[in-house]
Amino acid sequence: EVCVPNYIYKVIYRAGSKPASIAFIIPNYRTEESFVRYAVSVDTLEKETGLNFFHELPDHIETKIEASFNE
Repeated sequence: EVCVPNYIYKVIYRAGSKPASIAFIIPNYRTEESFVRYAVSVDTLEKETGLNFFHELPDHIETKIEASFNE
């Protein structure tokens, strides 16, 4: 038997003068829905997974970009 997770995730970080991030928690099955429906903040994903994705960024940047997202 193979253990198949119910959900998968993806985290995207944009560096530069206006850093930003977005995360997705996506069902691990075929769906016709837009992936945007599954967009969440990185903070939300971190709470779900127990992981800290951008721990190497300066705190003032990490706190800001993880708290919200723009589709």
